[in-house]
Amino acid sequence: MIEVAIKEIETALLTSSTLHVDETSLRVNGKNQWVHVASTAKATRYGLHRSRGKKATDDIGILPQYKGTMVHDAYSVYPMYTEASHALCHAHHLRELRAYTELYGHSWSKEMTEALLAMKQAVENAGGALPEEEVRYWEAAYDKLLENGRRELEERCRQGKHPGVRHAQNFIQRLEKRKQEALLFLRKKEVPFDNNQAERDLRMVKVKQNPWC
Repeated sequence: MIEVAIKEIETALLTSSTLHVDETSLRVNGKNQWVHVASTAKATRYGLHRSRGKKATDDIGILPQYKGTMVHDAYSVYPMYTEASHALCHAHHLRELRAYTELYGHSWSKEMTEALLAMKQAVENAGGALPEEEVRYWEAAYDKLLENGRRELEERCRQGKHPGVRHAQNFIQRLEKRKQEALLFLRKKEVPFDNNQAERDLRMVKVKQNPWC
């Protein structure tokens, strides 16, 4: 019966248009292992493995077969699955942008935060996807904000204000390189703004691991 249930879950995941994926560490018998999750709103598959990387996701077997849109953070393993398309989680981006704004006083990060939230609101107002003309407007705004960010960081370096600059430059480079993945939610109704589904699915794993619970 367990095998039948697992097969049904895997079939539901593999036929879903979007799939949320994530991973988190876990102590098992005093050793560090990783819990990998692949999920939708209705089905969740966990896999425990000693590896965090592609060996684990290959062994678990869901991701190598999946051909829809994978929603995830910027972890480098997921884009290796080229049969799927990919969408990045903006909850992660917003947390990182908040750090640049609040810890280092960057202004570009505040503007990018406001733009991403405005995009999210526009998609919600449109019922899940935007007309192509509006998508192009937001893509141009996204490019401009990243360009402004590069200029601000260069100016900070010239002024000797280095805190947070290197990490911010890497972050901007990632957003430029993976623009299509970052903005896919503007075009595809089924693609969400964030990967909160997978994060919720893993939350209890971390809660149960906490010795104070």
